[in-house]
Amino acid sequence: MLLSPSTALFSAGVMLSLLSYLFVHQVSAAMNHWEVSSILFNLAYFGGVSYGYYQASRGKARAVAHWLPLFFLAQALIFFTIRPFFHLVYTAAHAALGPLVRGTAPETFVATAFTWLLLFFAGTPLFAVILPKAISMNQTPLRRAYSLEIFGSVIGLLLVPLTALGGFRLLIGFYAFFAVLLALALRLPKLSTAAVAFVGGIWILFFHVFDDGVSLWLYQKKYPNLNATKMLEAQYTPYHKIEMVALGTDDRLLVLNGRRQFASGSHHVYSYFVAEIPARMLNRPKVLVLGCGSMSSVGRIGHLAESIKIVDIDPAVFETSKKYYPEYNHLNELNNWTFVADDAKHFLANDKEQYDLIIHDIPPASSRQIALTYTREFFELARKRLTTHGIFSISALRSNYRNVNYGRKILRTLSVAFPQVHALVYGDSFYTYSGFDLTGPQYRMFFEQPKRALSSEESGQWFRDEATYWPPEAIDRETQGMRPVTISHLGDLIFD
Repeated sequence: MLLSPSTALFSAGVMLSLLSYLFVHQVSAAMNHWEVSSILFNLAYFGGVSYGYYQASRGKARAVAHWLPLFFLAQALIFFTIRPFFHLVYTAAHAALGPLVRGTAPETFVATAFTWLLLFFAGTPLFAVILPKAISMNQTPLRRAYSLEIFGSVIGLLLVPLTALGGFRLLIGFYAFFAVLLALALRLPKLSTAAVAFVGGIWILFFHVFDDGVSLWLYQKKYPNLNATKMLEAQYTPYHKIEMVALGTDDRLLVLNGRRQFASGSHHVYSYFVAEIPARMLNRPKVLVLGCGSMSSVGRIGHLAESIKIVDIDPAVFETSKKYYPEYNHLNELNNWTFVADDAKHFLANDKEQYDLIIHDIPPASSRQIALTYTREFFELARKRLTTHGIFSISALRSNYRNVNYGRKILRTLSVAFPQVHALVYGDSFYTYSGFDLTGPQYRMFFEQPKRALSSEESGQWFRDEATYWPPEAIDRETQGMRPVTISHLGDLIFD
């Protein structure tokens, strides 16, 4: 007979909330897409609950309860292996389907489907099997039982912000504690309860050993040419999984939520076009940088700017880049910068200062949250913070793997948000400069001959080709008929 149903229900509620957060974070790092990961886990969650209730109606609750140690072990293993699992399935599907089908959709679908199955069987069905029996066998009123589980879920959600203090290992500690409490509430044999406690202890004590080992293996397989040799640092925050990977002996790779953010290869080109060109157009500009990354753009223009304000929602990203990329951002040498931990949209909507140069240094739009910073509404907020002679600088890939017109859609959106937009096309990117009146000689020199604006010593090693200049009329011609990206049409940018 199952005892202590109140404790079992409450513990399960806490665990389900923590499990959702922990797994969505890891699946997002595997798939590089937060929203799709949330949908995928929710489908697995509700599918698993339905399957669990089906099993509960067949009277197998007591038998399944004894599976708790194995179930808990499976969750720990899946937590660490979900990213390499997705990569291996994707790679295998690509090898099998690539010669037959163009694009990445088939292999993405196969990898997503297998990931769903994994989460379906290891995510939630055990709870759904046990809890109905705990209610019926102890004659717990349904309303009270539901209230206990909901109360536990709320407590679990309140524990999530603790990742800002202790990372995921602290949350896993709470998860393991409530797993042991659940085993005790179900009156499992002492050996089973001890097994749950043992798995939880190993999960907590060796968390970084397992996590770093799996991550290093994954990046060696995904990026064989980068020569990943060691995990220098990995931390979980409410916003990101931040990883710093050693490449060879003297280079480093910054990874946010499984996506490459910065390695030294092309930063000279990027920071020159995005930061130095507009900073040299202006005279000692007051600069606002939206987004962190490596902050190489800050180091590039620190000596040219009057002041630089850096805004990013996650202070841990800022601190990591400050620590590992001092030779690029020069923050230890500069004294004209400040950092503000805030969401870029919230900051622009509430800030009262005016800036001569606003640099959009946020990653490409791969999720709704990021795509919101590529909308007409966001660009109009930035326009309000510009001085009359100021520049809003942003880069855009000319296309991404989903959308061949990705960059042109951003150009179109800028052209309806700002009176003037100019662009330099270099490599696979558009580098755009928007403002109210960018027609003076100090602007034209850089637009028409950007390479000559640098000395040969500065440009010789990396600025190999001339950039193509697109004046406002060329942008209008190239983007004619396109719909600007708005909050209501984010799918135009993310999913097309």
